[in-house]
Amino acid sequence: MTLYYKTLDIKIEIDETHVNTLVIENRNVFFNFLKDLASTLKGADDAFMLSHGGEIISPSKHIEIVSNFFDLAFNEKKIESGILANMKEILHEDKYSKTLSEIQRKISNIYKEMIFDSNLSIKYEDLDPYEIIKLTKFTLEPESENKIDILLNYIMAKNEFEKKDIFILINTNPFFYDEELESLVVTCLYKKIHIILLTSCDNKIETIPNRKQIIDEDLCVI
Repeated sequence: MTLYYKTLDIKIEIDETHVNTLVIENRNVFFNFLKDLASTLKGADDAFMLSHGGEIISPSKHIEIVSNFFDLAFNEKKIESGILANMKEILHEDKYSKTLSEIQRKISNIYKEMIFDSNLSIKYEDLDPYEIIKLTKFTLEPESENKIDILLNYIMAKNEFEKKDIFILINTNPFFYDEELESLVVTCLYKKIHIILLTSCDNKIETIPNRKQIIDEDLCVI
């Protein structure tokens, strides 16, 4: 895949063997790059173009910007909907069928007693036992308190439930050591998830292939 930024005529070649690092030292350009990217993902701008195999594809369907490492949104609606769909699929396994039938019978008996006590002529439809699960709110809870593990869990969730496969991590340098990022990238590349590190200062990632571009203060591409 190729991510192209028209304003600076920059191409970021994305593959399954490299992490991409884009260093933008000019602060105004850094700001405008992010602003244009955010607008493109919202469909309000076309400053960025994403292509794969010579075909233009939707950036918003593939790209996720991650900048707030303190408050990753594990409770986003799409993630919760994905978890619920996954749990409903598991619930259809044979080992749950007997328990579900028993639950349905007990609920039906409760309804009958309630109608009798109401002294009203009421009818009801039996509850689909597979719809019961909708009454429960499922959310992801990272098992580890390690900051890189939490970030990885978030990336995996967005990939699993929203099919995002390009993650642009903003200014990771103050929060993560290079070896932590290397561990993250290795796991993501193995899962065919692409990482772009967008930063204002260079990193020293060396143990994995790092395709790096530097835009200096004078807008020269190194």
